[in-house]
Amino acid sequence: MNSHRMCPDHPLSKMKKLLPDVLIFFMAAVLLFSSLDSSLLWQDEAETALLGKNILEFGVPKAYDGKNVISQETGREYGDDYVWRWTSWGDKYVAALSMRFFGETTAGARFLFVGLGFLSIFFFHLTAARLFPSSWTARLATLFYVTSVPFLLHVRQCRYYSLVLCCAVLMLYFILRYERTRRHWVGFAAASFLLFHSNYFLCIVTLCSFLGTVFLVRLVKPFRLKEFVVGILAAMLISFPGMFFYRSYGLSERFRWDTFLRNLSYYVSQINDFIYPLLLAAFVAVLLIIIGKKELKYSLCREFMGSALLGWGAVYAAVFVLVLSFAPFGFFRYLTPLFPVAALLLTLSVSLLTGERKPATTVLSAFLIFSNLISVLPGYAAKWPPNRMERRSYLYDYLYELTHERKGPIGGIVEYLKKNAEPGDIVLATYGDLPIKFYTGLEVHGGLTGEDLSRLDLSRIRWIILRHYIVTIEPMKDGYVHQFIQRSFDAKDFIRIDLNVPDTMFENREDPGQHLYRKPEGVPNVIIYRRR
Repeated sequence: MNSHRMCPDHPLSKMKKLLPDVLIFFMAAVLLFSSLDSSLLWQDEAETALLGKNILEFGVPKAYDGKNVISQETGREYGDDYVWRWTSWGDKYVAALSMRFFGETTAGARFLFVGLGFLSIFFFHLTAARLFPSSWTARLATLFYVTSVPFLLHVRQCRYYSLVLCCAVLMLYFILRYERTRRHWVGFAAASFLLFHSNYFLCIVTLCSFLGTVFLVRLVKPFRLKEFVVGILAAMLISFPGMFFYRSYGLSERFRWDTFLRNLSYYVSQINDFIYPLLLAAFVAVLLIIIGKKELKYSLCREFMGSALLGWGAVYAAVFVLVLSFAPFGFFRYLTPLFPVAALLLTLSVSLLTGERKPATTVLSAFLIFSNLISVLPGYAAKWPPNRMERRSYLYDYLYELTHERKGPIGGIVEYLKKNAEPGDIVLATYGDLPIKFYTGLEVHGGLTGEDLSRLDLSRIRWIILRHYIVTIEPMKDGYVHQFIQRSFDAKDFIRIDLNVPDTMFENREDPGQHLYRKPEGVPNVIIYRRR
């Protein structure tokens, strides 16, 4: 009996080869697009969505629509014309486009951002396929990227994160696949320009990081240094005029060493906890020292040593964090451009430790994806810090959230106001004013807008939302609103209403350490007050 092997060019053979890729992208689509409206927009998302709505009306992001002001920085984000100049405009136009086609709803505001996040997976897979000769290794890299809970949380937000990731992956592609042609540095400059108008602060940090690791990049992929530097300088040059338009908030504040060290410590701990375990880095470093660079197999990467890319990625991440720490503020979201780099580093680290033996690679990869034990182990061994993280599976927590309904404080407030408020009612809130403006269309005052509340006709205010938390004690923000309400209104004039919804500080933000995957316990309920 003759056996026949299927021709490699046969359609079924091609489909069989592509099946693992199809499954990965299908899984990514399920993880990203499921339950987009499970929690309402929180304060920062609502800011983007409201500016997007105003773009649909005025053509540009304006902070005033004739009824409500959009501000979280006491009005510093705009001038007399109310045109927004505090942050880049890219995500505002994406939000406008998303709501134009998918509706002015929670899912409608987020949909296009999620679509861009999905597109970044395609760009990343293309980069990994070019870097690694083995399709197995390229798929593993994509799997690390797709199953990263910080990645999933960020791209499901109506904010700039998806745009940043798309641009960062494209910049990574043009850097690591750099050839002696102009089109590569033109592509790099174009991606940098788009990144600038997605988030100019992260664009500056990213370009400085690439420039700071230029000589290591040449070890990964030989190229003419002149063209590389010209590409980065061109990216800076075409973006530079924007610095005069946008108000570079905080970047001009005086440098302080204590702030730098606090930010540095914060970012290092967050990278270890959620992005790349530092204990894994230690294992890899020890192994490299033991076996020596010359003993490394070339098969880890295409055309260059795996250690070269591993070394560049580690140094790039270090430079990125150092530059980032100079800013006078620190948030987890600013680590977004490191997500694709971390996926590559995880892939190389696992391949190096397991010698590319598929069973061992599968076990170690699954352990890293489904457990944070390797991240928390040093803390438990040293019994420090006192508030060290608990052992858990963030991917399991994320899946639990997708399959279980949880109503947040904004959800409870919006639902009640929609049922009971009348057109023309005025609301005074300490925090969460922006999502209330987005969902109800009511006139809302307070929050972080910095309004002079003494000018309001207090007798016209029908609803008061006094949250249990004060987000900031900065002048004229929610702490001021809280004090104003307590001294200006008599409780006898209002009916106290318990919404039976936990009054957490945020509806649900993207920071994986602060994100609520389940209904919290021991949290007081949201209380609102209606004038009698």
